Amino acid sequence: MNKKRFNPSSSMVFPGRYGRRSLLALAAAVCIGATAGFRCGKKPTPPAAPATSGVPHGPAKSLRQQIEKVTGGHTRIVWARDYGEGKDTFANGTKLALMGLDTRMASAERVLSGTRGNFSRPLLSPDGATVVCSRRTATGDPKVPQWQSEILAVPWEGGPLQSVRSGYAVDVWQEPQTGRTWVYAFTTLRDGISSNPEGYRMVRFRLSEPDKEEVIWEKGLMSGDNIQLNRAGTAASGLIPWPNAGTFDFASGRFIRYRNGCWPSLAPDDSGVVWVFDGTHENLRLFLPGVEGDWRVPMGKLESLKGKAAYHPRWSNHPRVVCFTGPHPVKVSQGSGRVSVMLARFNAGLTAFEESVSLRNPAAEPDCYPDVWVAGGGEVHLDLASVGSKRVRELAAAAPAKAVTAWDAAAESLCFVWQRANTNNAITGEKRESSVTPHRHARFGPRFDMLTQGGYFVLDDASAKSIRKALTSGLWAMEIAITPLAEGSATPQVIFRAGPDLEVQQSLHDFIIRIAGKDWQLGAGLSAGQTTHLAFGRSSTRDGPPTVWLNGQSQEARPVDTGLRAPLAPADTTEVQFGARLEGAAAWTGRLETIAFHASAPDPSRVAAHAAWWQQQLTGSTPPARTVVRARLEEASPRATPESIGTYRRSWTSALYKKSALISGPDPGATFGVAHWTILDGQPVTGPPGKPGEERELILEPMAGHPEMDSEHGSEEILPDGVPLFLDTGQPGA
Repeated sequence: MNKKRFNPSSSMVFPGRYGRRSLLALAAAVCIGATAGFRCGKKPTPPAAPATSGVPHGPAKSLRQQIEKVTGGHTRIVWARDYGEGKDTFANGTKLALMGLDTRMASAERVLSGTRGNFSRPLLSPDGATVVCSRRTATGDPKVPQWQSEILAVPWEGGPLQSVRSGYAVDVWQEPQTGRTWVYAFTTLRDGISSNPEGYRMVRFRLSEPDKEEVIWEKGLMSGDNIQLNRAGTAASGLIPWPNAGTFDFASGRFIRYRNGCWPSLAPDDSGVVWVFDGTHENLRLFLPGVEGDWRVPMGKLESLKGKAAYHPRWSNHPRVVCFTGPHPVKVSQGSGRVSVMLARFNAGLTAFEESVSLRNPAAEPDCYPDVWVAGGGEVHLDLASVGSKRVRELAAAAPAKAVTAWDAAAESLCFVWQRANTNNAITGEKRESSVTPHRHARFGPRFDMLTQGGYFVLDDASAKSIRKALTSGLWAMEIAITPLAEGSATPQVIFRAGPDLEVQQSLHDFIIRIAGKDWQLGAGLSAGQTTHLAFGRSSTRDGPPTVWLNGQSQEARPVDTGLRAPLAPADTTEVQFGARLEGAAAWTGRLETIAFHASAPDPSRVAAHAAWWQQQLTGSTPPARTVVRARLEEASPRATPESIGTYRRSWTSALYKKSALISGPDPGATFGVAHWTILDGQPVTGPPGKPGEERELILEPMAGHPEMDSEHGSEEILPDGVPLFLDTGQPGA
């Protein structure tokens, strides 16, 4: 590959006959066109028609005219095209071409660099004059590749790629006060993954001084898809890593998690609106800053997608113009042929798309990773008063609710914290994130809690190590909210285990806490579906009973009478996990949330406050309505395979049923859709949907009551419009 050291002072950066000042003047001159029909932050004066415009007047017939009809004005688009086997959705290979399209140039799409190679995440500079991308190179074992990455740049008019420095570029941002342009990048990439790039350290630098970097974030693993800054540069969308989607708050140093999902994107103005892509790859979930609630914008209904999936969604520099690729099949890793770059325009409220266009890829090779620049887009602002669904706007306008005690684990001596899957589970003192990984059939519930039904959750290595150390070195305390989903048995089942030094078990209606091999019984009155707040800690006296609180009330633990209660056999393994022992032994079925483990004695005042908070949560919560129905299968979507879903570990398949008999609960209607789990923990799940004509009993809850499913891989493609969708809540594989 022809490569030169990048020199931003070179005239190549501001190509052709324009030069930098002329190009900026051109961008300003077309602000009226770029913002036609949009709310603009500044009222521009009417300019003379740009002499460089090659777009004819009249109805939008040409592709360039159709693009400008969507974007409002002069537009540039850059992307990568796969000339390999057509399966390189994440731009890992070496048979890619760097492509571009300019609506004010007579040619249609063109190759920006004459050689083929790796072009990962091409990005347009804020002035649209330069393309920055990265070249990823894999060495070693193809199954566990080692990645090197180099940042490259090329002027918009094309030419030889120029080397900037090592690293992986994730965004290019312009400082509003000075006009200086910064490249945001990972310094190194994590080895061992074969899809989306991930890194531990994000820096920024100027193209003119690439060796002078500023550290922006180094608080754990981040995904490169999709980091995008707001206009002020105070925040960026991101994953820490996938599927934990949210925004980096650079001022406070906090990551604000919105939900599990992929391809988050932050509006390019300063409105703070953020989206998270759901697991079907057909819907955007949008959020207003500081508002509890979201709204859905379906993409699958766009004519250009024809009900198929989209990939690579990204906001342009204009807050109402977005880009993506499609149509993709469910099994994206099998290749999908004519996948094209697409553009769409939001309506004023960002509740639907009102216009879209496909670049109609003339070749059979698929496109990936588009980025879009619209002249004048950097001057446009969203009107937050009109953004969002009616319910979300009402929530935003409502007076703040009366303050209540929040669940907030003390930062001091914190070893592990996990409120829910959609919260910030950060150990701030150590600059790390606590996490849990579901295994076998374990998954997340509708409160983003841990659902251990048929599986268990394993803690991250750093948290497990910290807990084991606390158990052997001094005082410690644990807090956890526990909801059994089945009646307990006389044989104890393991709710939590931290090696041989600590186990929390359920036996019939009681808790058993095993500390250093000694069992202590706690009468808890446990019953299926009822949540209990448990807090306990090591005794201040050697071999004494633990100090325990149930729902905020101090309790006395007594030794287990082995004549009445047969204990679990000892186990010497050192795993730290929820819901079972190693490999699923002594499995327990239930939900777990609001968990903290401290290397210090329990704080009674905090225990009481958290128990009171929990009582308020339970009083105001309503579980999804449950329906039991007998129904006949009419049609089912094709099952995905573990290989076809990329980095996802779980997938569901939609099926269309006709009701035979309503057994209990609300009537789902004569015809309805059901989402069945078909892959869990990366392995196929046996069971429904089965073959058309089969009849079965189903335990269903409305999919709308399960927001955790939005981030899971799945497909609704066979379901007709208007057919309600339910989740099969029975035991997967049964």
